[in-house]
Amino acid sequence: MSEILFLTSRNIINPCGELRLIKNRTKALFNKWGIRTTFYAFINCKKLNRKREDIGAESVLNVYTYNLASPVTSLISYKKFKKEFLKRVTNDKNIKVVVVSSFIPVAILKELKRIRSDIYVVLDIHGAYEELLEYPKEKLKYGLNFVLYSIFNANLQRCLCIADAAFVVSKALIKYIQEKYFLKSNFKFYIVPCGVNVRKIDINESLNKRAKWREFFGIEKDDVVFVYSGGVSKWQMINETINLYKKIKKHISAKTKLLILSANVDKIKEICKREKDIIMESFSPETVQDVLFAGDVAFLLREDKTTNNVAFPNKFAEYVTSGLEVICSAALYDPATFTSENNVGVVYKDDFEYLCEELKKRIFSRAKDLRKIYEHRNSILCQLNFSNTLTDFVNDLQNLSK
Repeated sequence: MSEILFLTSRNIINPCGELRLIKNRTKALFNKWGIRTTFYAFINCKKLNRKREDIGAESVLNVYTYNLASPVTSLISYKKFKKEFLKRVTNDKNIKVVVVSSFIPVAILKELKRIRSDIYVVLDIHGAYEELLEYPKEKLKYGLNFVLYSIFNANLQRCLCIADAAFVVSKALIKYIQEKYFLKSNFKFYIVPCGVNVRKIDINESLNKRAKWREFFGIEKDDVVFVYSGGVSKWQMINETINLYKKIKKHISAKTKLLILSANVDKIKEICKREKDIIMESFSPETVQDVLFAGDVAFLLREDKTTNNVAFPNKFAEYVTSGLEVICSAALYDPATFTSENNVGVVYKDDFEYLCEELKKRIFSRAKDLRKIYEHRNSILCQLNFSNTLTDFVNDLQNLSK
């Protein structure tokens, strides 16, 4: 059985978007190809006190923590993190691939290549560091965010000069990297969007899930259900989503409801006056995937910024798999292209009249034959299935092991 070492500073112990991608990818590698992953994670100690989520797939998780209030303790922990990772690579010649995700000092990669020049280093790039400037953390001043942005960018450039390849979530992200950074001539990209591990949806089962959850929420058969699934981060545009829903419901001749699925229901209640047609609930990530079948139309709104242009949100694949019509912002370059090319929704470019006309057509089609919608989704799921998107990477891994 092959094994991958995964070096990261991402939050891979609490439920969140970055864990979702890593977890689903890890499960696909193990379930289809028997490839195990051992994680070495250097994370903020505060994460340990929050709700945990297991990656599974017989993965091994080694956690090392830092505390911003205790630099000496953090430095000791970092040295242990580095030492134990490099020791494993040195002693186990069967390890052929190391994946490096988020900010890891280039010094570790240099030491890694010095010890094992044969190691295939793959960077795991989920997006652009412009997020630090476009959506700065409220606790940090712009100047500090710019310093972090500069440090992270410089480190990534050095890592790109050492690494052999990179996982990216979109074609737009490849273009961004190629234009912004210097790359080796033989550098390789693996496009692995935030997808699903579902090969095919069972149509009868999907219809049963739809009936079950619509009954649970008290939704009538002819109600058109709009869905928002996500948090309250600025880039997720929850306020804009609620306002657009209210505007749409006045312009389409149908009874409507808005179903908000979020771990931040209490915060959303503060910004959204409870109305009879707005339902708010919180479920585990696994349950959310089933609950989505209750809906008809899903919102995926984003601003036209670099952060969003190169992104591929987890929610997009979940919406498509659940048979929802996706209102997808044009700012999400790859998801918008997928939406248009595969007829899974409407690409929204602030043309409200066009949006409403398209929604009316799609709502009519769903009412007429929902099975046909599900059949169509089954025909395109292969494009979002990790078993397909990871094939190129696995082929290269297997060649390295020969």
